[in-house]
Amino acid sequence: MNVIGYDPYLSADAAWHISTRITRARTLGDALKSADYVTIHVPKNEETTGLIGSEQMEIMKDGVKLFNYSRGGIVDNAAAIEALDARKIRTYYTDFGENILLNREDVVVTPHIGGSTIEAEANGATQGANTIMTYLETGNILNSVNLPNLQVPFNAPYRVTIIHQNIPNMVGQIATALADAGINIESMSNAARDGVAYTIIDLDNLKNEEDNKLIQRLSKIDAVYRVRVLKK
Repeated sequence: MNVIGYDPYLSADAAWHISTRITRARTLGDALKSADYVTIHVPKNEETTGLIGSEQMEIMKDGVKLFNYSRGGIVDNAAAIEALDARKIRTYYTDFGENILLNREDVVVTPHIGGSTIEAEANGATQGANTIMTYLETGNILNSVNLPNLQVPFNAPYRVTIIHQNIPNMVGQIATALADAGINIESMSNAARDGVAYTIIDLDNLKNEEDNKLIQRLSKIDAVYRVRVLKK
Protein backbone atom coordinates (compact mmCIF):
# COMPACT_ATOMS: atom_id res chain seq x y z
CA MET A 1 0.00 0.00 0.00
CA ASN A 2 1.26 3.46 -0.90
CA VAL A 3 0.18 6.14 1.58
CA ILE A 4 -0.10 9.85 0.84
CA GLY A 5 -0.93 12.33 3.59
CA TYR A 6 -1.77 16.00 3.98
CA ASP A 7 -1.33 17.99 7.19
CA PRO A 8 -0.87 21.79 6.94
CA TYR A 9 -0.03 21.97 10.66
CA LEU A 10 2.58 19.22 10.81
CA SER A 11 5.23 20.18 13.37
CA ALA A 12 8.91 19.40 12.99
CA ASP A 13 8.75 17.17 16.06
CA ALA A 14 5.80 15.17 14.71
CA ALA A 15 7.50 14.83 11.33
CA TRP A 16 10.32 12.85 12.94
CA HIS A 17 7.83 10.14 13.91
CA ILE A 18 6.25 9.72 10.48
CA SER A 19 7.31 6.78 8.33
CA THR A 20 9.49 7.68 5.37
CA ARG A 21 7.18 5.50 3.27
CA ILE A 22 4.43 8.13 3.55
CA THR A 23 4.38 10.70 0.77
CA ARG A 24 3.44 14.18 1.92
CA ALA A 25 0.96 16.03 -0.31
CA ARG A 26 1.42 19.78 -0.63
CA THR A 27 -2.31 20.49 -0.79
CA LEU A 28 -5.51 18.74 0.23
CA GLY A 29 -6.44 18.50 -3.43
CA ASP A 30 -3.20 16.70 -4.26
CA ALA A 31 -3.97 14.08 -1.62
CA LEU A 32 -7.61 13.62 -2.63
CA LYS A 33 -7.03 13.21 -6.35
CA SER A 34 -4.34 10.58 -5.83
CA ALA A 35 -6.08 8.22 -3.38
CA ASP A 36 -8.22 5.13 -3.84
CA TYR A 37 -9.14 5.28 -0.14
CA VAL A 38 -9.60 8.62 1.64
CA THR A 39 -9.57 8.70 5.46
CA ILE A 40 -10.13 11.82 7.55
CA HIS A 41 -8.28 12.38 10.83
CA VAL A 42 -8.90 15.93 12.08
CA PRO A 43 -10.59 17.62 15.07
CA LYS A 44 -13.83 19.48 14.52
CA ASN A 45 -13.63 23.26 14.54
CA GLU A 46 -14.69 26.19 12.38
CA GLU A 47 -11.94 25.47 9.89
CA THR A 48 -12.64 21.76 9.47
CA THR A 49 -16.45 21.76 9.51
CA GLY A 50 -17.49 20.88 5.96
CA LEU A 51 -13.87 20.18 5.05
CA ILE A 52 -14.92 17.47 2.60
CA GLY A 53 -17.79 18.75 0.48
CA SER A 54 -18.96 18.48 -3.11
CA GLU A 55 -15.97 20.42 -4.44
CA GLN A 56 -13.48 18.09 -2.76
CA MET A 57 -15.42 14.97 -3.78
CA GLU A 58 -15.44 16.10 -7.38
CA ILE A 59 -11.64 15.89 -7.64
CA MET A 60 -11.46 12.44 -6.05
CA LYS A 61 -10.93 9.35 -8.18
CA ASP A 62 -14.02 7.66 -9.56
CA GLY A 63 -15.00 4.77 -7.30
CA VAL A 64 -13.10 6.10 -4.28
CA LYS A 65 -13.89 4.76 -0.82
CA LEU A 66 -14.34 7.49 1.81
CA PHE A 67 -13.90 7.05 5.57
CA ASN A 68 -14.91 9.62 8.19
CA TYR A 69 -14.08 8.45 11.69
CA SER A 70 -13.12 11.91 12.97
CA ARG A 71 -16.22 13.93 13.81
CA GLY A 72 -19.67 14.46 12.39
CA GLY A 73 -19.95 17.48 10.11
CA ILE A 74 -16.43 17.29 8.74
CA VAL A 75 -17.79 15.44 5.71
CA ASP A 76 -20.89 16.97 4.10
CA ASN A 77 -23.21 13.95 4.19
CA ALA A 78 -25.65 15.43 1.69
CA ALA A 79 -22.81 15.92 -0.77
CA ALA A 80 -21.64 12.39 -0.05
CA ILE A 81 -25.09 11.01 -0.96
CA GLU A 82 -24.97 12.87 -4.27
CA ALA A 83 -21.49 11.51 -4.96
CA LEU A 84 -22.66 8.00 -4.09
CA ASP A 85 -25.65 8.29 -6.42
CA ALA A 86 -23.30 9.45 -9.19
CA ARG A 87 -20.96 6.51 -8.40
CA LYS A 88 -18.16 9.01 -7.77
CA ILE A 89 -17.83 7.49 -4.31
CA ARG A 90 -18.18 3.72 -4.25
CA THR A 91 -18.63 3.30 -0.49
CA TYR A 92 -18.86 5.74 2.41
CA TYR A 93 -17.85 4.52 5.89
CA THR A 94 -18.57 6.54 9.02
CA ASP A 95 -19.50 6.22 12.68
CA PHE A 96 -21.65 9.38 12.62
CA GLY A 97 -25.01 8.22 11.35
CA GLU A 98 -27.78 10.41 9.95
CA ASN A 99 -31.16 9.43 8.56
CA ILE A 100 -30.04 10.15 5.00
CA LEU A 101 -27.24 7.60 5.37
CA LEU A 102 -29.43 4.73 6.53
CA ASN A 103 -30.70 1.80 4.45
CA ARG A 104 -28.11 2.20 1.73
CA GLU A 105 -25.89 -0.64 0.59
CA ASP A 106 -23.11 1.81 -0.32
CA VAL A 107 -22.97 3.36 3.17
CA VAL A 108 -21.54 1.55 6.19
CA VAL A 109 -22.45 3.17 9.52
CA THR A 110 -20.64 1.68 12.50
CA PRO A 111 -20.90 2.35 16.27
CA HIS A 112 -18.98 5.39 17.47
CA ILE A 113 -16.50 4.58 20.23
CA GLY A 114 -14.20 7.58 19.81
CA GLY A 115 -11.02 7.08 21.80
CA SER A 116 -12.62 4.73 24.29
CA THR A 117 -10.84 1.54 23.35
CA ILE A 118 -8.83 -0.26 26.01
CA GLU A 119 -5.60 0.58 24.20
CA ALA A 120 -6.50 4.25 23.76
CA GLU A 121 -7.49 4.66 27.40
CA ALA A 122 -4.23 3.07 28.58
CA ASN A 123 -2.09 5.10 26.18
CA GLY A 124 -3.93 8.29 27.11
CA ALA A 125 -3.33 7.73 30.81
CA THR A 126 0.36 7.04 30.23
CA GLN A 127 0.75 10.08 28.00
CA GLY A 128 -1.02 12.30 30.50
CA ALA A 129 1.17 11.11 33.37
CA ASN A 130 4.35 11.59 31.34
CA THR A 131 3.28 15.09 30.27
CA ILE A 132 2.60 16.14 33.87
CA MET A 133 5.91 14.69 35.09
CA THR A 134 7.77 16.51 32.33
CA TYR A 135 6.19 19.80 33.38
CA LEU A 136 6.88 19.26 37.08
CA GLU A 137 10.50 18.22 36.53
CA THR A 138 11.56 20.48 33.64
CA GLY A 139 8.89 23.14 33.22
CA ASN A 140 8.41 22.11 29.59
CA ILE A 141 4.83 22.24 28.32
CA LEU A 142 3.38 19.92 25.68
CA ASN A 143 -0.23 19.40 24.58
CA SER A 144 -1.75 21.83 27.06
CA VAL A 145 -5.28 23.02 26.34
CA ASN A 146 -4.77 26.53 27.75
CA LEU A 147 -1.01 27.21 27.63
CA PRO A 148 1.42 27.42 24.70
CA ASN A 149 3.70 24.52 23.89
CA LEU A 150 7.28 25.29 24.90
CA GLN A 151 10.04 22.72 25.18
CA VAL A 152 13.61 23.73 25.98
CA PRO A 153 16.41 21.29 26.95
CA PHE A 154 17.10 21.65 30.68
CA ASN A 155 20.89 21.89 30.65
CA ALA A 156 21.50 24.73 33.11
CA PRO A 157 21.71 24.26 36.89
CA TYR A 158 18.57 26.32 37.53
CA ARG A 159 15.39 27.18 35.68
CA VAL A 160 12.68 29.78 36.26
CA THR A 161 9.27 29.37 34.63
CA ILE A 162 6.72 32.17 34.49
CA ILE A 163 3.10 32.14 33.36
CA HIS A 164 1.91 35.65 32.54
CA GLN A 165 -0.34 37.72 30.34
CA ASN A 166 0.61 38.06 26.69
CA ILE A 167 1.14 41.83 26.68
CA PRO A 168 4.01 44.11 25.57
CA ASN A 169 7.18 44.46 27.65
CA MET A 170 6.55 41.47 29.91
CA VAL A 171 9.81 39.80 28.90
CA GLY A 172 11.61 43.11 29.35
CA GLN A 173 10.24 43.56 32.87
CA ILE A 174 11.21 40.01 33.79
CA ALA A 175 14.76 40.47 32.48
CA THR A 176 15.08 43.78 34.33
CA ALA A 177 13.92 42.21 37.60
CA LEU A 178 16.57 39.51 37.29
CA ALA A 179 19.26 42.06 36.42
CA ASP A 180 18.32 44.20 39.42
CA ALA A 181 18.76 41.11 41.60
CA GLY A 182 22.23 40.55 40.14
CA ILE A 183 21.19 37.31 38.44
CA ASN A 184 22.65 36.43 35.04
CA ILE A 185 20.40 34.88 32.39
CA GLU A 186 21.97 31.97 30.53
CA SER A 187 19.06 31.55 28.10
CA MET A 188 15.46 32.68 27.75
CA SER A 189 12.56 31.28 25.70
CA ASN A 190 9.02 32.58 25.35
CA ALA A 191 5.82 31.40 23.69
CA ALA A 192 2.26 32.69 23.66
CA ARG A 193 -1.21 31.33 23.10
CA ASP A 194 -4.09 33.73 22.83
CA GLY A 195 -3.87 35.99 25.90
CA VAL A 196 -1.45 33.84 27.91
CA ALA A 197 2.34 33.63 27.58
CA TYR A 198 4.92 31.31 29.10
CA THR A 199 8.58 32.15 29.69
CA ILE A 200 11.41 29.76 30.53
CA ILE A 201 14.65 31.25 31.86
CA ASP A 202 17.76 29.18 32.53
CA LEU A 203 20.27 30.46 35.09
CA ASP A 204 23.88 29.46 35.61
CA ASN A 205 23.87 30.31 39.32
CA LEU A 206 21.33 30.83 42.09
CA LYS A 207 21.88 30.61 45.82
CA ASN A 208 19.39 28.47 47.72
CA GLU A 209 18.24 31.35 49.88
CA GLU A 210 17.50 33.40 46.74
CA ASP A 211 14.74 31.07 45.53
CA ASN A 212 11.88 32.56 47.51
CA LYS A 213 13.16 36.12 47.08
CA LEU A 214 13.26 35.64 43.31
CA ILE A 215 9.75 34.21 43.23
CA GLN A 216 8.47 37.14 45.29
CA ARG A 217 10.28 39.68 43.11
CA LEU A 218 8.91 38.27 39.85
CA SER A 219 5.42 37.72 41.28
CA LYS A 220 5.16 41.44 42.04
CA ILE A 221 5.26 42.24 38.32
CA ASP A 222 1.77 43.11 37.13
CA ALA A 223 0.22 40.45 34.88
CA VAL A 224 2.38 37.61 36.26
CA TYR A 225 0.24 34.61 37.23
CA ARG A 226 2.69 32.00 38.45
CA VAL A 227 6.45 31.67 39.08
CA ARG A 228 8.38 28.45 39.67
CA VAL A 229 12.08 27.85 40.35
CA LEU A 230 13.51 24.45 39.40
CA LYS A 231 16.87 22.93 40.22
CA LYS A 232 18.33 20.30 37.94
